Amino acid sequence: MTLSEKAGRDKARARLEEPLEQRTVSLRDSESRFRSLAEGVDAIVLISDQPGMIRYINEVGARRLHWSSVQVIGRPLALILVPVGPLPDSGRSEEAPPRTETLYRTRTGQRIEVEETRWPIVFNGSPAILRIARDTSERKRAEEEKARLEHQLRESQKMQEIGTLAGGVAHDFNNLLTVILGHVHLMQMQATPGDDPSPDLTNIESAVHRAKALTQQLLKLAQRGKGQNTVVDVRSTIHEIITLLSRTFDKKITFQEESALEAVHVMGDPNQLHQVILNLSVNARDAMPSGGLITYRTEVTQPDERLPQHLVGVATGRYVKLSVSDTGYGIPADAIGLIFEPFFTTKDARSGTGMGLAMVQNIVHNHSGAIEVESVVGQGTTFILYLPLAEPGTPRVGPYQGSAPVAGTGTILLVDDEEQVRTVTAKLLRHLGYEVVTAPDGHEALEYYRGHRKDIALVILDLIMPRMNGRECFLALRSINPNVKVVLSTGCDKDSATQDLLDDGVQSVVQKPFELTQLSTLIAQAMGSRAKAAPSP
Repeated sequence: MTLSEKAGRDKARARLEEPLEQRTVSLRDSESRFRSLAEGVDAIVLISDQPGMIRYINEVGARRLHWSSVQVIGRPLALILVPVGPLPDSGRSEEAPPRTETLYRTRTGQRIEVEETRWPIVFNGSPAILRIARDTSERKRAEEEKARLEHQLRESQKMQEIGTLAGGVAHDFNNLLTVILGHVHLMQMQATPGDDPSPDLTNIESAVHRAKALTQQLLKLAQRGKGQNTVVDVRSTIHEIITLLSRTFDKKITFQEESALEAVHVMGDPNQLHQVILNLSVNARDAMPSGGLITYRTEVTQPDERLPQHLVGVATGRYVKLSVSDTGYGIPADAIGLIFEPFFTTKDARSGTGMGLAMVQNIVHNHSGAIEVESVVGQGTTFILYLPLAEPGTPRVGPYQGSAPVAGTGTILLVDDEEQVRTVTAKLLRHLGYEVVTAPDGHEALEYYRGHRKDIALVILDLIMPRMNGRECFLALRSINPNVKVVLSTGCDKDSATQDLLDDGVQSVVQKPFELTQLSTLIAQAMGSRAKAAPSP
């Protein structure tokens, strides 16, 4: 036997040989010190005996559970401990984990989450379990709030990335549309006077305008605002879409419109709202590969009557409630909460990108509206839109309407990194009477302008270019000639960058693909030149 073991044995023997009265006083002193410590702890301190009865609870813990200590002591542990699994056996302490997350029950029946630590002890001379439980509800709520904020941050960052992607796609796509629309204008201007415009050219021009609207909606996906703000006839838009789709969808798809109103109007961008209904219609078709019915319903409602209050973005006032329903296979419950996520899709890679419903939701929210979905697997899906009603008498603001192209004279320096854009735009400007010099980037434009500044009446400057962008080139041009006249062209949406350039002295901004009438008018206004109407085709 070691010296330490012998000392321990002697100490235990001496304790047993103490008089009973002395041992009782010592035990009482220990319990008194324990109670003193337990009452000062900001946690639930609980002692239960081997049969599972409560033998002690501190006042802090009792109040937290909406009891008094007198009401709890002597009652079963199950009164306040909610068994998450089998209730630990108080008499078999060695099997109880030192720390666990469990639930306690208050006097009112409320359940609170606690982190509980347990130790085996001797209480009043009998085996017992000491439990110290700390309420983790507030911590869990704080963690949930942190997770929610982190999710919002990730969503915001994701939308910023999508916005960057959308800007690049729109820039390139609008350059292509500029080339197409430019050649349409050239063919129209070169037609024999008196001839009716070719239906093919008219159809191409119409398609370009629709494609331009699509790029604008793509840009709006990660931006606030709704572009145009005019009165839109919802029923007329539905009729237009039904007419279009009835010619292109499978004949097994039928259409139905239900409305008790002759006309329903909302304020917004007609192209974007057209795209919303079109996207929902295409989704409805895809959900009915064997055919079915697409139903459009319109009515006027108010938030305090039938508009669900949980929808985001709603306010007081009257709304147009527009429903697009199908009789397709429906949306699984586990996908309902994901359908508006960018890039989420239940279609295969050849059938969809997952951007359609994200775009729909963004457009609806940008129009101060709301959207919800109801779906039953095997029975169909209904998307319900709420858009603020345009009250009678609301002024109508239409899109830009140009007259005949404006001709003029003078030399224009055309700067654009896309060769096809430079070529077709230069042809159009020469047809209007201008002399045109082209440059593929900002460096060559500056080099030419330094030697010929007196000959250049106007610079048409692309905003996004390699090596030197439009802003840098404009500032360099202005350092050469503070009175330089510049029209900025861009394939992206107008934003704070273009507004800063306007504030710095750019005469105007034209967005690709530009209408010839609009471009020629802006050039004439910027140059203050001797303008005259261009010959009609």
